[in-house]
Amino acid sequence: MCGRFTLRDVKRMQSEYGVEVESNYNLTPGKKILVVSKKVQMMNWSFSPFWAKKPMNLINARSETLNEKPSFKGVKRCVIPADGWYEWHRKDNIKQPYFFHNQDQLFLFAGIYKEYNNENGCALITKQANNHLQRVHHRMPVLLKYDQARDWLKTPAKSGGERRQEGEEGRRQEGEGERAAAVLLEAVLVQGGPERPGLLRRGAR
Repeated sequence: MCGRFTLRDVKRMQSEYGVEVESNYNLTPGKKILVVSKKVQMMNWSFSPFWAKKPMNLINARSETLNEKPSFKGVKRCVIPADGWYEWHRKDNIKQPYFFHNQDQLFLFAGIYKEYNNENGCALITKQANNHLQRVHHRMPVLLKYDQARDWLKTPAKSGGERRQEGEEGRRQEGEGERAAAVLLEAVLVQGGPERPGLLRRGAR
């Protein structure tokens, strides 16, 4: 899963999307995050299907079952700008945080969103981690190149057999996006955790 990420390059966000945001080393579920769909907006990182009697507060959606789960029927698509995310690796009963990035460049998470109780909420789409990253965690966000992000946003969600066919095509594109975006992706050991950004540093590989 992906439960924390960063968006630090505020100048890039200003030039790319014309919005002003504060640099943040610790974006967490339940917070307002920057989301790009038909427009650029701040949105709750918390997803609940419209039929839920109580908020489900989902933060991730598995790409493998996205087009099959009732919870995600009729969702809309979005992308979430980021420049890094955290995962935890357990060793000897100790959970050690790692920070994944692409040489601190901006990349895009594939996401979904939908309205619940008159407010939009979103979730990040995840997939099985590639060989380079799975030594730390078995899941990773779906990363999209800019041209793939445009295609992702243009394609409406469907249902039934069309959704299954779309899912196969989507997984193929996700794989391409992963290879493109993850070429330079590397884990950086974090001493002290994500609340202490000054301690982000290169660590043991």
